[in-house]
Amino acid sequence: METAVVKVKITQAMVGQPCLIFPVPENYNAFEWGEYSAIKTLPGVDQRSIEQNNLYFACLGLVVEHKQDEFVMISRINESGADEEIKYFTWDTKDKAHSQVRWLCGYIDRNSAVYVTDKRGNSRLYFELDSVSFSKSRQKKVNEYYDKAFVKMAELLGITVEELIAEAQSRMKARGICKFCGSTEKITRHHKLSQTKLFRELYPEFIDHPDNIIYYCINCHENKSIINWTELEFCHHFKIKPRSTELLQKIADGKIKPFWKEESVA
Repeated sequence: METAVVKVKITQAMVGQPCLIFPVPENYNAFEWGEYSAIKTLPGVDQRSIEQNNLYFACLGLVVEHKQDEFVMISRINESGADEEIKYFTWDTKDKAHSQVRWLCGYIDRNSAVYVTDKRGNSRLYFELDSVSFSKSRQKKVNEYYDKAFVKMAELLGITVEELIAEAQSRMKARGICKFCGSTEKITRHHKLSQTKLFRELYPEFIDHPDNIIYYCINCHENKSIINWTELEFCHHFKIKPRSTELLQKIADGKIKPFWKEESVA
């Protein structure tokens, strides 16, 4: 899709608000040119739910755990030209399970239909699976997919959707799951407020609280923006009075207004 970069002036009132971008110069000649900036848009994509995505992949993990030994026999012609049957495990990874569930839910891209002819001359109709990725899908579309997917996964395991979700959430709490991709492999634990010696001494009952911890897989930890809290943001979240000398002085000077409770329980 063609896109246009429009030079506009951003005012404080415009921050966080929707705007119209005119790709044809004649349409914005009536407007004043601003000082800067370049705008890049991603058409058709709205804010996606990371929590929902994590739950979906945790459910996929349960399916893989119970169906990883299932396979289908595939016949192929080997290098010598002879028929050879091989086992193809269709549920042994989350990627394969993700594909299988999309297929069961009917999420295929009908525009991708092509006829494929094998070495025996047999033809079949082939479809690409439709995408539900963060970069290509609206949240509404994904909500509809997940509603169907949770039902299909529950049916595969012979349990209710409520039981499926409850078990997945239990697993997510018991072990770390990547905030971005939903992986449970090679997970690293990250403290939003750094677990320095000082902060451990100041906030011993809060520093390891689940709200201060996010799990990332190694790949996402290296390639995604990691959430880091300042001490003040940390205190705001838990509604506790700051304890560092620097922030206590700002409180005394009236630079920080009270936002904390009389008593707080972790």
